[in-house]
Amino acid sequence: MVGIGIIGKVGQVIMDLSGINDIMTPMNLEFLIETAHAASREILAVYEGEIAVDLKDDRSPLTEADRRSNAVILERLKNEYPHIPVITEENAAASAEQRSTWSQCFLIDPLDGTKEFIKRNGEFTVNIALIENGVPVAGVVQRPTTGEVFAAADGQAFHQAPDGIETPLVGGTHY
Repeated sequence: MVGIGIIGKVGQVIMDLSGINDIMTPMNLEFLIETAHAASREILAVYEGEIAVDLKDDRSPLTEADRRSNAVILERLKNEYPHIPVITEENAAASAEQRSTWSQCFLIDPLDGTKEFIKRNGEFTVNIALIENGVPVAGVVQRPTTGEVFAAADGQAFHQAPDGIETPLVGGTHY
């Protein structure tokens, strides 16, 4: 019998979802990591050139890197998981009433640390999370300038170095 689970690098099951509530969707964590890497490539393409800055309504900065990263993530998520709504910092938000009907959604920040990106100090990330019934169940944080990834699902987490080597993160500090 083949189980359903969140699949990590090299196909290991990170979270066994056998017998779980039907409204939950098995999540391919490797897909989320690949999505973060694709977004990072867009960010770095802008990072290497001139950075033009616009201001959002709340007066926070917005760059072409924010837009390009957002577009890549949205396209990939909509193609792979068309039934799961996406909340992103760069798009119009659904109303609270509408969101209250969702059992799951993706929550993304396509370029967390835009001010740091503008300063070119390398301290920014791509963040993608799957939320189910108000609880984060899978997430990826990827740092474009180093290629390192932090990923987690169901209480299990790992750090992926730029060379692809993964280290489980269990208790304590990991920096």
